[in-house]
Amino acid sequence: MVTLAILNFTPDSFSDGAEQNLEPQWALERAEALLQVADFLDIGAESTRPTAETIDSQVELNRLLPFLEAWPSLRATAKQSSGTARSDALDCFVVPPCNDVLSLDSRKPEVIEQVFKEHGNKFAFLNDVTGLQNPDLLKVVAEQIDPSVKLICMHSKAGVPPIIRAADVPDDFYEQGLLEELKRFWSQTIELCSDYGIEQERLIFDPGLGFGKNLQHSLEIIDLIPQIKEEFGLPVLIGASRKSFLKLWKNSPQASNEELDLYTKEYNQLAIAAGADYLRNHS
Repeated sequence: MVTLAILNFTPDSFSDGAEQNLEPQWALERAEALLQVADFLDIGAESTRPTAETIDSQVELNRLLPFLEAWPSLRATAKQSSGTARSDALDCFVVPPCNDVLSLDSRKPEVIEQVFKEHGNKFAFLNDVTGLQNPDLLKVVAEQIDPSVKLICMHSKAGVPPIIRAADVPDDFYEQGLLEELKRFWSQTIELCSDYGIEQERLIFDPGLGFGKNLQHSLEIIDLIPQIKEEFGLPVLIGASRKSFLKLWKNSPQASNEELDLYTKEYNQLAIAAGADYLRNHS
């Protein structure tokens, strides 16, 4: 099991947004703490909570670059026990040149291009919440990003950021069923990647909890993990951390972040038992 810890440079993320998130020194200290318990850091500078406002690419870069410019190589100080997991998950941790412990959570081609142009050797993953459906983004991946970098492609039918909250998503939101929708979406992703010479083996599928999924869909995803892996032969990432469906699941509308972390752990245990390969968590 490989874990990605969430590190947001946003004042308005749904569970951990704060002005201090924009301070590079705070972020560096938080990053070092997270690497004591996680294998990688998934850094992002744009909130994708429901109804969040889209920010300009330059604003996103202004939040990311100061951190990256100050970023030391923390591979030597990262959790010692994570070495095996990394070797199993990423060939680039076995065969040099090795990437660092970062994942970039961004959907903007111009942001991705500049970050990887200036700091590409610091990244092991690109996390695209639009599921690698944008031709301009795919062009950047094909031409600018080292092929050792893994690509997390998330499913969403509700938009990014989602325009509908989990509690409001109807049970029949997916006319052909959730499994068929996920298969259709990721088959399209694979085809698009092939058109740009991007190897399928680089892909990691994220079912997109919180993006057009209600409680029923979120619980169904657990049962679908084995079928998804059998269909595509690719790893699955679960990002349940602090999502609102957990409050519905536990009938706890006022749950604190600490309580949500406990609910997340319980959901993650079910996902691991079903065959999930990666977890993306706040803590």
